[in-house]
Amino acid sequence: MSLYHSALKSQVWEGPGCDRFNLGQSVAFVHNVFEHLPTDEYSKCDILYMEPPWPSGYEVFNRRAHVEEGRTYGELMRRIGTIISSVSIPVALLIGKKAAAYLPQPDYVRETRLNGGKVWLAGYRLQVDETRSSRTILRELAERFNCVGDPFCGYGYSGQAFREQGKDFVLSDHNPNCIGYVAEHAEGWGR
Repeated sequence: MSLYHSALKSQVWEGPGCDRFNLGQSVAFVHNVFEHLPTDEYSKCDILYMEPPWPSGYEVFNRRAHVEEGRTYGELMRRIGTIISSVSIPVALLIGKKAAAYLPQPDYVRETRLNGGKVWLAGYRLQVDETRSSRTILRELAERFNCVGDPFCGYGYSGQAFREQGKDFVLSDHNPNCIGYVAEHAEGWGR
């Protein structure tokens, strides 16, 4: 898989940023999740997948994106709850315990692993059979669905999983550097 954008590691891609990248029916673009998801882009998605930041990483990601909006982690999680409630498609969300307090009650919860750490898969209108890790979850989702939407795409981990299965992605992140990484690497993600 591709480089993983983490607040816990200083491993940050230093290539050029980008505001938008198209690849066939797939797209990646800069977008702040506090704004409405653009329906012209996200309407083609049949699954949303999100790995939102943990409380300890929230400010790190904002600094990297040069975002100084002053919103709290709780406000971010409540915004994600609004997104979950506003869509009719399935949502897969990898979260920790602190995030769960702000979100709607999921239909399905299973323990899984993300970068070696224990997290929870919260499924809304969704159940997943293989939950050993984020990789196995994404592999199953890419087999079952045609287009993933990921408003916290980082370096495009979810888009890569779908592209390797010949599927499409709609990726967004508030950091142009992340979209630049996707633009630089997505053509090599299979197909």
